[in-house]
Amino acid sequence: MTDRAKQEKSASSEAAANISEDIQALREDVDALVQHIGGLAKAEAQAGTEMVAETRDQALEQGEEVLDQSKEYIRENPLTACAAALGTGLVAATLLRR
Repeated sequence: MTDRAKQEKSASSEAAANISEDIQALREDVDALVQHIGGLAKAEAQAGTEMVAETRDQALEQGEEVLDQSKEYIRENPLTACAAALGTGLVAATLLRR
């Protein structure tokens, strides 16, 4: 083998080794990126769960307030409440009869 052929073979082997190292480094970077993205997704899911829980709690509180206000109104205005219930029943009966 000539010196030039040996040099080319050596350069080719070195280039192949460099490519292998680059591929390995790229794999490691991709693995790190996947782990980082997984962590971000987990954090976002946790934040979303907390937001849903807060919204649920607020809705329950508002529902309880409306229920309490309705009960108070019925206690203060029993005749009006009965008339409204009677009217609602008549409308519902008329609609269901058709």
